[in-house]
Amino acid sequence: MKKNLLFMLLGLFLGLILGIIIWLTSSALSFQRQYEKEQRTKREREYSTEISKAIDIVDRHFIGEKKVDKEVLYNFAMQGIISGLDDRYSEFLSAEDLNKMVDDLNGTYVGLGFEASKKEGKYLDILTVFLDSPAFKAGLIADDLILEIDGKDTKAMSSEETLKLIKGKKDTKVNLKIKRGDKIFNVIAMRDEIKSKVVDFKMLNDGIGYIYLSQFPMKISKELILAIEDLKKQGMKKLILDLRGNAGGEIEEVVDIASCLLPEDKKFLFSVEHKTAKSDEYEKSIKQIFSGQMLVLVNSKTASASEILTAILKDYKRAKILGEKTFGKGITQSFFYLESGDIIKLTAGKYQTPSKNVIHKVGIDPDIKISMNDLLAKTAYINETDDQHLKRMEIIKPILVKEYGEKKTKELIANGDIQLKEAVKILSKKK
Repeated sequence: MKKNLLFMLLGLFLGLILGIIIWLTSSALSFQRQYEKEQRTKREREYSTEISKAIDIVDRHFIGEKKVDKEVLYNFAMQGIISGLDDRYSEFLSAEDLNKMVDDLNGTYVGLGFEASKKEGKYLDILTVFLDSPAFKAGLIADDLILEIDGKDTKAMSSEETLKLIKGKKDTKVNLKIKRGDKIFNVIAMRDEIKSKVVDFKMLNDGIGYIYLSQFPMKISKELILAIEDLKKQGMKKLILDLRGNAGGEIEEVVDIASCLLPEDKKFLFSVEHKTAKSDEYEKSIKQIFSGQMLVLVNSKTASASEILTAILKDYKRAKILGEKTFGKGITQSFFYLESGDIIKLTAGKYQTPSKNVIHKVGIDPDIKISMNDLLAKTAYINETDDQHLKRMEIIKPILVKEYGEKKTKELIANGDIQLKEAVKILSKKK
Protein backbone atom coordinates (compact mmCIF):
# COMPACT_ATOMS: atom_id res chain seq x y z
CA MET A 1 0.00 0.00 0.00
CA LYS A 2 2.79 2.39 0.99
CA LYS A 3 4.69 1.37 -2.14
CA ASN A 4 1.70 2.28 -4.39
CA LEU A 5 1.31 5.62 -2.60
CA LEU A 6 5.00 6.32 -3.13
CA PHE A 7 4.71 5.60 -6.87
CA MET A 8 1.61 7.81 -7.07
CA LEU A 9 3.35 10.75 -5.36
CA LEU A 10 6.40 10.27 -7.57
CA GLY A 11 4.17 10.30 -10.66
CA LEU A 12 2.48 13.50 -9.52
CA PHE A 13 5.87 15.09 -8.83
CA LEU A 14 7.25 14.12 -12.25
CA GLY A 15 4.03 15.34 -13.94
CA LEU A 16 4.37 18.65 -12.10
CA ILE A 17 8.02 19.00 -13.18
CA LEU A 18 7.12 18.12 -16.78
CA GLY A 19 4.26 20.64 -16.74
CA ILE A 20 6.60 23.35 -15.42
CA ILE A 21 9.17 22.51 -18.14
CA ILE A 22 6.49 22.66 -20.87
CA TRP A 23 5.16 25.96 -19.47
CA LEU A 24 8.66 27.46 -19.27
CA THR A 25 9.48 26.29 -22.82
CA SER A 26 6.20 27.66 -24.16
CA SER A 27 6.70 30.95 -22.32
CA ALA A 28 10.28 31.19 -23.57
CA LEU A 29 9.17 30.56 -27.17
CA SER A 30 6.33 33.06 -26.82
CA PHE A 31 8.73 35.61 -25.35
CA GLN A 32 11.21 34.91 -28.15
CA ARG A 33 8.53 35.41 -30.82
CA GLN A 34 7.33 38.62 -29.17
CA TYR A 35 10.90 39.88 -28.86
CA GLU A 36 11.64 39.10 -32.54
CA LYS A 37 8.41 40.82 -33.58
CA GLU A 38 9.31 43.93 -31.57
CA GLN A 39 12.82 43.92 -33.07
CA ARG A 40 11.42 43.65 -36.60
CA THR A 41 9.01 46.50 -35.91
CA LYS A 42 11.86 48.56 -34.48
CA ARG A 43 14.06 47.84 -37.51
CA GLU A 44 11.20 48.71 -39.90
CA ARG A 45 10.72 52.07 -38.12
CA GLU A 46 14.47 52.67 -38.30
CA TYR A 47 14.59 51.86 -42.02
CA SER A 48 11.69 54.21 -42.71
CA THR A 49 13.30 56.97 -40.63
CA GLU A 50 16.70 56.44 -42.25
CA ILE A 51 15.28 56.76 -45.78
CA SER A 52 13.70 60.10 -44.85
CA LYS A 53 16.86 61.16 -43.02
CA ALA A 54 19.06 60.28 -46.02
CA ILE A 55 16.87 62.39 -48.32
CA ASP A 56 17.03 65.31 -45.84
CA ILE A 57 20.84 65.02 -45.57
CA VAL A 58 21.22 65.09 -49.36
CA ASP A 59 18.78 68.00 -49.63
CA ARG A 60 20.63 70.08 -46.99
CA HIS A 61 24.27 69.31 -47.78
CA PHE A 62 24.73 68.25 -51.43
CA ILE A 63 26.59 70.92 -53.44
CA GLY A 64 27.07 69.09 -56.77
CA GLU A 65 25.93 70.45 -60.11
CA LYS A 66 22.64 68.61 -60.18
CA LYS A 67 19.77 70.42 -58.48
CA VAL A 68 18.26 68.46 -55.59
CA ASP A 69 14.53 67.74 -55.68
CA LYS A 70 13.26 65.85 -52.61
CA GLU A 71 10.36 64.35 -54.53
CA VAL A 72 12.73 63.02 -57.20
CA LEU A 73 14.97 61.53 -54.48
CA TYR A 74 11.94 59.89 -52.87
CA ASN A 75 10.97 58.37 -56.23
CA PHE A 76 14.52 57.03 -56.69
CA ALA A 77 14.39 55.50 -53.21
CA MET A 78 11.08 53.77 -53.93
CA GLN A 79 12.28 52.58 -57.32
CA GLY A 80 15.38 51.15 -55.62
CA ILE A 81 13.25 49.10 -53.24
CA ILE A 82 11.27 47.57 -56.10
CA SER A 83 14.28 47.07 -58.38
CA GLY A 84 15.89 45.09 -55.54
CA LEU A 85 13.26 42.39 -56.17
CA ASP A 86 14.81 41.66 -59.58
CA ASP A 87 11.31 41.22 -61.00
CA ARG A 88 10.66 42.92 -64.34
CA TYR A 89 6.89 42.96 -63.76
CA SER A 90 7.02 44.88 -60.46
CA GLU A 91 7.52 48.64 -60.51
CA PHE A 92 6.94 51.88 -58.63
CA LEU A 93 4.48 54.20 -60.39
CA SER A 94 3.36 57.76 -59.82
CA ALA A 95 -0.36 58.53 -60.02
CA GLU A 96 0.36 60.14 -63.40
CA ASP A 97 2.05 56.94 -64.63
CA LEU A 98 -0.98 54.89 -63.60
CA ASN A 99 -3.40 57.20 -65.42
CA LYS A 100 -1.33 56.86 -68.58
CA MET A 101 -1.29 53.08 -68.18
CA VAL A 102 -5.09 53.02 -67.86
CA ASP A 103 -5.36 55.18 -70.99
CA ASP A 104 -3.17 52.68 -72.83
CA LEU A 105 -5.26 49.72 -71.73
CA ASN A 106 -8.43 51.55 -72.70
CA GLY A 107 -6.92 52.24 -76.12
CA THR A 108 -7.03 56.06 -76.14
CA TYR A 109 -3.90 58.21 -76.25
CA VAL A 110 -1.72 60.43 -78.43
CA GLY A 111 1.28 58.54 -79.75
CA LEU A 112 2.45 56.44 -82.69
CA GLY A 113 0.11 53.44 -82.66
CA PHE A 114 2.02 50.28 -81.87
CA GLU A 115 2.27 47.73 -79.10
CA ALA A 116 5.71 46.90 -77.77
CA SER A 117 7.54 44.79 -75.22
CA LYS A 118 10.21 46.27 -72.94
CA LYS A 119 12.37 43.81 -71.03
CA GLU A 120 14.93 44.98 -68.49
CA GLY A 121 18.26 45.74 -70.15
CA LYS A 122 16.79 45.20 -73.64
CA TYR A 123 15.70 47.57 -76.37
CA LEU A 124 12.03 48.38 -76.99
CA ASP A 125 10.65 45.58 -79.20
CA ILE A 126 7.63 46.30 -81.43
CA LEU A 127 4.99 43.55 -81.26
CA THR A 128 2.21 44.95 -83.46
CA VAL A 129 1.78 48.06 -85.58
CA PHE A 130 -1.81 49.31 -85.87
CA LEU A 131 -3.17 49.64 -89.38
CA ASP A 132 -2.98 53.18 -90.81
CA SER A 133 -1.34 54.53 -87.63
CA PRO A 134 1.61 57.00 -87.61
CA ALA A 135 3.91 54.02 -87.00
CA PHE A 136 2.40 52.15 -89.97
CA LYS A 137 2.76 55.22 -92.20
CA ALA A 138 6.39 55.59 -91.09
CA GLY A 139 7.07 52.02 -92.22
CA LEU A 140 7.56 50.39 -88.79
CA ILE A 141 6.81 46.67 -88.49
CA ALA A 142 6.67 43.93 -85.84
CA ASP A 143 10.07 42.86 -84.48
CA ASP A 144 11.65 46.27 -85.13
CA LEU A 145 13.84 47.32 -82.20
CA ILE A 146 13.71 50.96 -81.12
CA LEU A 147 17.26 51.84 -80.07
CA GLU A 148 16.72 55.54 -79.43
CA ILE A 149 13.81 57.93 -78.96
CA ASP A 150 14.73 61.55 -79.67
CA GLY A 151 18.39 60.66 -79.18
CA LYS A 152 17.85 58.85 -75.86
CA ASP A 153 18.97 55.22 -75.61
CA THR A 154 16.10 52.88 -74.61
CA LYS A 155 18.15 49.92 -73.37
CA ALA A 156 18.45 51.05 -69.74
CA MET A 157 14.95 52.59 -69.61
CA SER A 158 11.88 51.15 -67.94
CA SER A 159 8.74 50.54 -69.99
CA GLU A 160 7.15 53.63 -68.43
CA GLU A 161 10.11 55.82 -69.38
CA THR A 162 9.91 54.73 -73.03
CA LEU A 163 6.16 55.36 -73.08
CA LYS A 164 6.64 58.90 -71.80
CA LEU A 165 8.99 59.63 -74.69
CA ILE A 166 6.78 58.03 -77.34
CA LYS A 167 3.70 59.96 -76.25
CA GLY A 168 3.27 63.70 -76.55
CA LYS A 169 1.14 66.38 -78.14
CA LYS A 170 -0.73 65.75 -81.35
CA ASP A 171 1.08 66.73 -84.58
CA THR A 172 4.53 66.76 -82.94
CA LYS A 173 7.48 64.82 -84.35
CA VAL A 174 9.38 62.00 -82.68
CA ASN A 175 12.76 60.79 -83.94
CA LEU A 176 13.42 57.05 -83.70
CA LYS A 177 16.57 55.03 -84.32
CA ILE A 178 15.44 51.59 -85.53
CA LYS A 179 17.26 48.25 -85.77
CA ARG A 180 15.78 45.81 -88.27
CA GLY A 181 17.87 42.69 -88.50
CA ASP A 182 21.41 44.00 -89.04
CA LYS A 183 20.22 47.28 -90.52
CA ILE A 184 20.08 50.48 -88.40
CA PHE A 185 18.26 53.56 -89.68
CA ASN A 186 16.37 56.65 -88.48
CA VAL A 187 12.65 57.32 -88.78
CA ILE A 188 10.66 60.49 -88.12
CA ALA A 189 7.01 59.90 -87.18
CA MET A 190 4.23 62.37 -86.41
CA ARG A 191 2.22 61.79 -83.22
CA ASP A 192 -1.53 61.52 -83.59
CA GLU A 193 -4.60 60.47 -81.61
CA ILE A 194 -4.65 56.69 -81.36
CA LYS A 195 -7.72 54.57 -80.81
CA SER A 196 -6.21 51.13 -80.85
CA LYS A 197 -8.46 48.48 -82.32
CA VAL A 198 -8.15 45.76 -79.71
CA VAL A 199 -10.91 43.67 -81.30
CA ASP A 200 -10.88 43.05 -85.04
CA PHE A 201 -13.12 40.53 -86.78
CA LYS A 202 -14.15 39.26 -90.17
CA MET A 203 -16.45 36.66 -91.67
CA LEU A 204 -14.46 34.11 -93.69
CA ASN A 205 -15.73 31.32 -95.96
CA ASP A 206 -17.67 28.17 -94.95
CA GLY A 207 -19.40 29.81 -91.98
CA ILE A 208 -16.09 30.51 -90.22
CA GLY A 209 -15.77 33.68 -88.16
CA TYR A 210 -12.43 35.22 -87.23
CA ILE A 211 -11.76 37.41 -84.17
CA TYR A 212 -8.40 38.93 -83.23
CA LEU A 213 -7.75 40.26 -79.71
CA SER A 214 -4.59 42.39 -79.44
CA GLN A 215 -4.74 42.74 -75.64
CA PHE A 216 -7.16 42.62 -72.67
CA PRO A 217 -8.11 46.21 -71.74
CA MET A 218 -11.14 47.05 -69.61
CA LYS A 219 -14.51 46.27 -71.26
CA ILE A 220 -12.95 44.17 -74.04
CA SER A 221 -15.32 41.32 -73.12
CA LYS A 222 -18.29 43.51 -74.15
CA GLU A 223 -16.59 44.28 -77.48
CA LEU A 224 -15.88 40.59 -78.05
CA ILE A 225 -19.51 39.65 -77.32
CA LEU A 226 -20.70 42.28 -79.82
CA ALA A 227 -18.26 40.88 -82.41
CA ILE A 228 -19.57 37.33 -81.83
CA GLU A 229 -23.19 38.48 -82.17
CA ASP A 230 -22.32 40.37 -85.37
CA LEU A 231 -20.61 37.31 -86.87
CA LYS A 232 -23.51 35.05 -85.84
CA LYS A 233 -25.88 37.32 -87.79
CA GLN A 234 -23.56 36.85 -90.79
CA GLY A 235 -23.92 33.09 -90.47
CA MET A 236 -20.96 32.10 -88.27
CA LYS A 237 -21.03 28.43 -87.25
CA LYS A 238 -17.35 28.02 -86.31
CA LEU A 239 -14.83 30.43 -84.77
CA ILE A 240 -11.11 31.17 -84.99
CA LEU A 241 -9.93 33.19 -81.96
CA ASP A 242 -6.54 34.77 -82.66
CA LEU A 243 -4.43 35.52 -79.56
CA ARG A 244 -1.06 35.74 -81.31
CA GLY A 245 0.99 38.63 -79.97
CA ASN A 246 -1.53 39.26 -77.17
CA ALA A 247 0.56 40.17 -74.10
CA GLY A 248 -2.39 40.19 -71.67
CA GLY A 249 -4.06 42.91 -69.63
CA GLU A 250 -7.03 42.91 -67.25
CA ILE A 251 -7.43 39.43 -65.80
CA GLU A 252 -11.08 40.11 -64.90
CA GLU A 253 -11.91 40.39 -68.61
CA VAL A 254 -10.87 36.75 -69.07
CA VAL A 255 -13.80 35.71 -66.85
CA ASP A 256 -16.57 37.04 -69.11
CA ILE A 257 -14.77 36.03 -72.33
CA ALA A 258 -14.25 32.44 -71.16
CA SER A 259 -17.79 32.32 -69.74
CA CYS A 260 -19.48 33.30 -73.00
CA LEU A 261 -17.64 30.47 -74.78
CA LEU A 262 -18.05 27.67 -72.20
CA PRO A 263 -21.08 25.44 -71.52
CA GLU A 264 -22.99 25.91 -68.28
CA ASP A 265 -21.45 22.88 -66.50
CA LYS A 266 -17.92 24.35 -66.65
CA LYS A 267 -18.12 26.51 -63.55
CA PHE A 268 -14.53 26.86 -62.33
CA LEU A 269 -12.32 29.01 -64.57
CA PHE A 270 -9.08 29.65 -62.65
CA SER A 271 -7.69 30.75 -59.31
CA VAL A 272 -4.99 33.17 -58.22
CA GLU A 273 -2.82 32.07 -55.29
CA HIS A 274 -1.36 34.71 -52.94
CA LYS A 275 1.44 34.71 -50.38
CA THR A 276 -0.67 35.58 -47.34
CA ALA A 277 -4.28 36.10 -48.41
CA LYS A 278 -6.72 33.37 -49.37
CA SER A 279 -6.70 32.33 -53.03
CA ASP A 280 -9.12 34.13 -55.34
CA GLU A 281 -11.33 31.74 -57.28
CA TYR A 282 -12.98 32.84 -60.51
CA GLU A 283 -16.10 31.09 -61.78
CA LYS A 284 -18.32 31.32 -64.84
CA SER A 285 -20.12 34.66 -64.83
CA ILE A 286 -22.45 34.78 -67.85
CA LYS A 287 -24.28 32.37 -70.15
CA GLN A 288 -22.67 30.77 -73.18
CA ILE A 289 -23.45 32.69 -76.38
CA PHE A 290 -21.47 30.59 -78.86
CA SER A 291 -21.24 26.78 -78.82
CA GLY A 292 -19.82 26.08 -82.28
CA GLN A 293 -16.47 24.47 -83.07
CA MET A 294 -13.49 26.63 -82.07
CA LEU A 295 -9.79 26.94 -82.77
CA VAL A 296 -7.36 29.28 -80.97
CA LEU A 297 -4.20 30.69 -82.58
CA VAL A 298 -1.19 31.34 -80.31
CA ASN A 299 2.53 32.06 -80.59
CA SER A 300 5.55 32.84 -78.41
CA LYS A 301 4.19 36.34 -77.69
CA THR A 302 0.86 35.08 -76.34
CA ALA A 303 1.23 35.84 -72.63
CA SER A 304 -0.39 36.30 -69.22
CA ALA A 305 -4.18 36.82 -69.41
CA SER A 306 -4.30 35.46 -72.97
CA GLU A 307 -2.51 32.32 -71.74
CA ILE A 308 -5.10 31.86 -68.99
CA LEU A 309 -7.89 32.07 -71.56
CA THR A 310 -6.02 29.59 -73.77
CA ALA A 311 -5.50 27.22 -70.82
CA ILE A 312 -9.19 27.32 -69.86
CA LEU A 313 -10.36 26.53 -73.40
CA LYS A 314 -7.75 23.81 -73.76
CA ASP A 315 -8.27 22.19 -70.34
CA TYR A 316 -12.02 21.93 -70.92
CA LYS A 317 -11.41 20.69 -74.49
CA ARG A 318 -13.55 23.57 -75.74
CA ALA A 319 -11.06 24.50 -78.48
CA LYS A 320 -8.03 23.12 -80.28
CA ILE A 321 -4.90 25.24 -79.91
CA LEU A 322 -2.79 25.87 -83.03
CA GLY A 323 0.54 27.63 -83.48
CA GLU A 324 3.61 27.76 -81.23
CA LYS A 325 4.32 27.40 -77.51
CA THR A 326 3.14 30.47 -75.59
CA PHE A 327 5.34 32.90 -73.64
CA GLY A 328 4.93 31.44 -70.12
CA LYS A 329 3.77 34.22 -67.79
CA GLY A 330 1.62 32.62 -65.12
CA ILE A 331 1.79 35.39 -62.53
CA THR A 332 -0.33 38.46 -61.96
CA GLN A 333 0.38 41.91 -60.58
CA SER A 334 -1.58 43.88 -57.98
CA PHE A 335 -1.64 47.63 -57.33
CA PHE A 336 -0.94 48.86 -53.79
CA TYR A 337 -1.80 52.52 -53.22
CA LEU A 338 0.34 54.74 -50.98
CA GLU A 339 -0.84 57.79 -49.05
CA SER A 340 1.15 60.02 -51.42
CA GLY A 341 -1.03 58.88 -54.32
CA ASP A 342 1.83 56.82 -55.78
CA ILE A 343 1.43 53.13 -56.49
CA ILE A 344 3.45 49.96 -56.11
CA LYS A 345 2.72 47.49 -58.89
CA LEU A 346 3.80 44.15 -57.45
CA THR A 347 3.85 40.54 -58.57
CA ALA A 348 1.51 39.12 -55.95
CA GLY A 349 -0.36 36.18 -57.45
CA LYS A 350 0.14 32.93 -59.33
CA TYR A 351 -2.42 31.48 -61.75
CA GLN A 352 -3.95 28.03 -61.26
CA THR A 353 -5.68 26.56 -64.33
CA PRO A 354 -8.62 24.10 -64.27
CA SER A 355 -6.21 21.16 -64.82
CA LYS A 356 -3.66 22.66 -62.39
CA ASN A 357 -1.02 22.87 -65.11
CA VAL A 358 1.96 25.18 -64.59
CA ILE A 359 2.16 28.10 -67.02
CA HIS A 360 4.84 30.35 -65.54
CA LYS A 361 8.20 29.95 -67.30
CA VAL A 362 6.76 26.89 -69.05
CA GLY A 363 4.09 28.13 -71.46
CA ILE A 364 1.31 26.18 -73.17
CA ASP A 365 2.03 23.67 -75.91
CA PRO A 366 -0.38 23.85 -78.87
CA ASP A 367 -2.37 20.81 -79.92
CA ILE A 368 -1.28 21.47 -83.50
CA LYS A 369 2.23 22.88 -83.83
CA ILE A 370 2.91 25.08 -86.86
CA SER A 371 5.81 27.54 -86.84
CA MET A 372 6.00 30.65 -89.00
CA ASN A 373 7.59 34.09 -89.09
CA ASP A 374 5.43 36.48 -87.02
CA LEU A 375 5.79 39.16 -89.71
CA LEU A 376 3.47 37.15 -91.96
CA ALA A 377 0.64 36.92 -89.40
CA LYS A 378 -2.59 38.68 -90.42
CA THR A 379 -3.55 39.49 -86.78
CA ALA A 380 -4.07 43.28 -86.82
CA TYR A 381 -4.29 43.28 -90.63
CA ILE A 382 -7.24 40.96 -91.26
CA ASN A 383 -9.21 43.84 -92.84
CA GLU A 384 -6.35 45.53 -94.69
CA THR A 385 -6.87 46.64 -98.29
CA ASP A 386 -4.85 45.19 -101.18
CA ASP A 387 -2.75 48.38 -101.31
CA GLN A 388 -2.05 48.23 -97.56
CA HIS A 389 -1.07 44.57 -97.88
CA LEU A 390 1.32 45.30 -100.74
CA LYS A 391 2.94 48.13 -98.75
CA ARG A 392 3.37 45.86 -95.74
CA MET A 393 4.93 43.10 -97.86
CA GLU A 394 7.33 45.61 -99.45
CA ILE A 395 8.55 46.59 -95.97
CA ILE A 396 9.04 43.05 -94.63
CA LYS A 397 10.43 41.50 -97.84
CA PRO A 398 14.06 42.68 -97.32
CA ILE A 399 14.04 41.23 -93.79
CA LEU A 400 12.79 37.86 -95.03
CA VAL A 401 15.26 37.85 -97.94
CA LYS A 402 18.16 38.36 -95.54
CA GLU A 403 17.01 35.45 -93.38
CA TYR A 404 15.69 33.01 -95.99
CA GLY A 405 17.00 34.14 -99.37
CA GLU A 406 15.10 35.49 -102.41
CA LYS A 407 13.54 32.19 -103.56
CA LYS A 408 12.31 31.10 -100.11
CA THR A 409 10.99 34.61 -99.35
CA LYS A 410 8.90 34.59 -102.51
CA GLU A 411 7.41 31.27 -101.40
CA LEU A 412 6.78 32.51 -97.83
CA ILE A 413 5.01 35.67 -99.00
CA ALA A 414 2.92 33.64 -101.45
CA ASN A 415 1.91 31.22 -98.67
CA GLY A 416 1.17 34.09 -96.28
CA ASP A 417 -0.29 33.33 -92.85
CA ILE A 418 0.00 29.53 -92.85
CA GLN A 419 -1.26 29.22 -89.26
CA LEU A 420 -4.51 31.00 -90.12
CA LYS A 421 -4.82 29.06 -93.38
CA GLU A 422 -4.41 25.74 -91.56
CA ALA A 423 -7.03 26.80 -88.99
CA VAL A 424 -9.48 27.57 -91.80
CA LYS A 425 -8.66 24.26 -93.47
CA ILE A 426 -9.34 22.30 -90.25
CA LEU A 427 -12.64 24.05 -89.54
CA SER A 428 -13.77 23.72 -93.16
CA LYS A 429 -13.72 19.93 -92.91
CA LYS A 430 -17.14 18.40 -92.55
CA LYS A 431 -17.55 16.13 -89.52
